[in-house]
Parts: sequence; structure tokens; C-alpha cells
Amino acid sequence: MKIFYRILKSAILSSFLFALYPILSLWAYNFEVMQPVEVVRPIFISVLGTLLLLLIIRLLSKSWLLAGLLTTLVVLLFFTYGHVFGMVSSFPEVGDLLGRHRILGPLWFVLLMVGGFFILKYGRKALNLPLFLNCAGLVLLVLTSSELIYAQYLDTDVELPKNIAALQDKNTFDPSRVTGRQNLPDIYFIVLDSYPRHDALLKGLKIDNSPFLNALTSLGFVIPTCNMSNYDNTILSMPSILNMNYMENYFPNFDPNVTSYDHAWQKNIIRHSLVRKNLSDLGYKTISFESEYDWVEIPDADVYFTTQKQGTFILDVLNSTEFDTVLSDSSALRLLTYAGQTSSWVKKQEDKFNDLTGKIPAMIGIRAQGKYQLKYQQIMTALDNLEMVPSISGPKFVYFHLSAPHPNTVLGSNGEYHPQGDSPDYQDTFTYLNKRMPIILGKLINNSRVPPVIILQGDHGMHLFTYSRLDNLMAYYLPGAPKNLVYSTITAVNNFRLIFNTYFDGKYPLLKDVSYQSSKLHPLGFHSIPQSCPK
Repeated sequence: MKIFYRILKSAILSSFLFALYPILSLWAYNFEVMQPVEVVRPIFISVLGTLLLLLIIRLLSKSWLLAGLLTTLVVLLFFTYGHVFGMVSSFPEVGDLLGRHRILGPLWFVLLMVGGFFILKYGRKALNLPLFLNCAGLVLLVLTSSELIYAQYLDTDVELPKNIAALQDKNTFDPSRVTGRQNLPDIYFIVLDSYPRHDALLKGLKIDNSPFLNALTSLGFVIPTCNMSNYDNTILSMPSILNMNYMENYFPNFDPNVTSYDHAWQKNIIRHSLVRKNLSDLGYKTISFESEYDWVEIPDADVYFTTQKQGTFILDVLNSTEFDTVLSDSSALRLLTYAGQTSSWVKKQEDKFNDLTGKIPAMIGIRAQGKYQLKYQQIMTALDNLEMVPSISGPKFVYFHLSAPHPNTVLGSNGEYHPQGDSPDYQDTFTYLNKRMPIILGKLINNSRVPPVIILQGDHGMHLFTYSRLDNLMAYYLPGAPKNLVYSTITAVNNFRLIFNTYFDGKYPLLKDVSYQSSKLHPLGFHSIPQSCPK
């Protein structure tokens, strides 16, 4: 007990507690959309940086108490800057005044100077302050650890939830009506993340993809003109499409006023969707591909194409990830990003530093990929593997989600590696996709024993102008189906209802086509957006 109390009164413990908490808290918040290995490098860097700063201040101040208090102050200011900036910027009037780096940055420096002054002047007398800081840090870590444990529990894969299975009965879909039928078509569901509708792409980015649409039409695709996505983001769109219903009909304890919700539910109903269940009952194999985000994948598919062989743990740790970027934006490093955008000199120094740190793994014989390189490899490998799917025997449900043209863009016009960071020129990405996709689709059609069913779409559009995230690409290859089956205002919630009705004697009623948007503050507070058509 005495040892525990001595630890609680330690002058340096709080520095490390507050260095760990922001990383673990961000991990808990994003648990469903990332891998545990992604936190290893940030934790190592944070703890090492805290230790070095602590030792330097100890050397200068000759006091562990002052070193601990000053280091804790620096850590707290460092990890809170990005959060405060984001919060202040979200308020219209206050954000216009204070939500600027040239205002908040100097203010944070003043806080550091004032806080440092008081610690140096009165810190030696504040003998009980470390106890308070340590207790506060421990409480935060315990709460965050509890969130992680609960998130792990929710993240355990489940079977199709009962309330989703209850949305259909034998009147709507009965596998026995199809049992024994020969020549079942392969079903391809191909999603190009954020690919906009033609008019939105032309208006927002001045990119004319008419040649691409003409190529699809010549292959036999039907392209509706006034279609929209049901939701304006992937985490809502994909489970809605794959379960053929709107979110509020299957989301547990649906509450439009919540400010956050657990994404594990969506991940599980993507992996164990109603569409997958129905097709599996018909004897279909599920084919899936590795994507940029694991929560949108189906890794337990019958065939799962991965980007690379299992790498070593140290290689996974060294690869930079989206988590690194989000953590950086939530800290004072956001100031450095801003400086790099406004000063060419800072940008050059930042590039030199990144080049230097990028060479360190190679010096010790490790080839680590940056997040853009990994995304590029995932995209190109997935496209190459998609061409080979017709050679797999038996009827197949092919679920393909490609993280392009979703930013950050990494494709050159001829498929070369061309990362463009936070200020992309999408022209190259669309040029390559618009050339490559008709070739792949032609091979899928020509190399299939039975003409396949293909849905090609964006899960949502791009944020180019008001409501443009709802204007997405949709194209259908439905052999033997009436040409008017795909109506001009279709939304993706009815995609598989049409397919099951047309090819598998389903009796699904078509749902009313509605497009919803919601805010970051209330992600489930949906409000409908009127249908729009090209002008």
C-alpha cells in the first residue's frame, strides 16, 4: 500500500499518463475502423518524447518535481490544441473570430509561458499537486480502458441480427423457389468510393466523364439520370445497401439525437448482411477484397483477396496510417500542417524531415510503406484480382469496395503512383479509373459462363457543393431484364430488391427512394433532401 501511495505521489507519473490518454481515447473512439497495431508507433513516440523532454527539463531545473509539472503542462497543451481548435471553429460567430491558427497558436504559447512561470515560481511548494494530477490521469485511463474493453466486446462478429432477419419472410424471399436452378448468374457489387454522378462531377470538378459513361452504355449498362445515394457517407450507405433497408429500420435503439454511436454494428451487418445470407442460401460463394478500411471489408468471405502476404509486426508498426493523421490533427502538430500550407520554407523543411525519417527503416533493412503507398498497392492489387474472378468456379457474390476516387488520391493518369495529399487534382484519378473500369467490366462479362449481374456505383458522391455528396454514380448490367427496370430516380436501397425479384423470384416491395443527410453533431439525425436531376 505504501508503494502504491508513493507511486501516486510521483512527480513524473502524470506526464506519461497524459501522454498515453489522448492516444488511447482516440483509439477507443475509432476502435471499429482501425487495427490495434496502429496505436503502437504513436504510443512509442509519445512516451519516448515525453521521457526526453522530462530528462532535459530535469537537467536544467535540477528538480524532478518541476520537471514533472512542466512536462505535464507541455503534454496537456500539445494534445489539446487540435481539439480546442476544432471545437472553436465549429461555432459560427466564435469560430470566425478565434478559430484561426494565427489567433489560437499565440494564445497557446501565452498559456505555456504563464503556466511555466507559475510552476517555476510556486511549483516547489505544490507538493500535493502531483497526487491530484496522477489521480486525474489514472481515472481517465481507467475510463478509456473500459471503453476499449466494451468496444472489443461489441466488435466480436455476430450472426445476422434478428431484427434485420425479421425484415423479410418467405413471402419476400424463399430459396426453395430457386433450388435446383442451373446457370445462376454471378452477382458483382462494385463500389468506387465517392464516385459522383456525371452532372455533379462536371459542375464541381469540371471533369466530363461522358466517354466513360458511353463505354459503359456500349457494354450494355443502364445508367439512371436522377439517382441519388440514400446517405452521404460510407458507414451508413454500405450497410443500408447490403441489408436492403433504411438505417432507422434496423439500427438498435435508434435515437436521432445522439451525438455519437458505435460503428461496430455497421461493420457486423456489412459482414453478415441480408444480401450475403440470401445468396449463401442459394449456394453462392462470397468473394471480397482488402480495402483501405477494414470495417468495410468481408474478411471471412469464401475467397478474400489481400494486398500482401502477412508482414512482420515491426513492418506493420512502421507503416503510417490514417490514425497517425487524425492524431496529428488533434494535437499541436496541426499548427505545423498549417505552417506547411502557408509557408514554402516550412513545407520544404517538413519534406526533408519526412524523407529522412522515411530512410531510417531502410537503413536497418526494413522496407516500410507510407499510408499513400499502401493505399496505392491496395487499389492496384484489388483491380488486378477483380479481373481474375470469373475463373473461380460456381456462382459468386463479388463484393468489391475500392477506396478511389476517395481522397487522398494516389493514382496517376496511367495507373502510376502519384500521391497528391490534401490538395488533390482528381483529374488523374478519374482518367485512370475511367479507362481501367470498362476494360475490367468487359472481361467480367466476356469471361463469365453465364452473363453476370453487375452493379457499379459510388457509395455516395463528393463534397463539391451543397448536397453533392448525395449525387453518386450508378450503373446496372442486368442481362435479360427489361430496360425500364432501372428507373431514373432509383436509390441504392432498392438495388438488391430489384435483383432478387428479377433473378431469384423474390417478392420484395420497392421502398420509397429517399436521400438523407445528417450533421457530425447528430450523425443519426437524418433529414431528407429533395430529389435532384441534371439541369
